[in-house]
Amino acid sequence: MLFVATYFYSGLNKLNGGFLTSTWEHLILIKTFGISLKFIQNNLWIHYLGTLLALFEIFFGLGLLFLKTKR
Repeated sequence: MLFVATYFYSGLNKLNGGFLTSTWEHLILIKTFGISLKFIQNNLWIHYLGTLLALFEIFFGLGLLFLKTKR
């Protein structure tokens, strides 16, 4: 139950604009992958792709509640 709560609330925390701007854009896309800010601004789908991380983490946490998906 502790893992479920950790993954679920961590995913909920990532569903805000601050995560998308500071962590996803600047830390991951620009500093890690070297993607330019102008390219990100021209392709907004790349900016919002960071919400998939949050949704994946939320559904992963909820998946731990079911017996078939615990492994």
